[in-house]
Amino acid sequence: MPRKPTQEKLDKIEASYIMFTREKLESIILETNDKLRKLERNIKSVLNSISRPSKCNACGTEVFWVTTKAGKNIPYTAEGMNHYADCENVGQINVITSKFPRY
Repeated sequence: MPRKPTQEKLDKIEASYIMFTREKLESIILETNDKLRKLERNIKSVLNSISRPSKCNACGTEVFWVTTKAGKNIPYTAEGMNHYADCENVGQINVITSKFPRY
């Protein structure tokens, strides 16, 4: 008949499982952060190639002015978000400058 594990043995098993799970989660988080940084660099590279970089006068965020097919200039952040949608000072959005050299 198999012996029943002691509470001490069960605690050790639980602790090693928790440690393994924590290490695995930390590994996944680091890997995900690396992928996000690479994606952000790629987005920034694409935005640099098709736009005019600047800073938002309302909040100071780096923005990239992309000209649409309709000829309108839209600011995008390095994360690929339309800055009109994510500016923390959205009430002052009209302060964003477009004093950039035309290409």
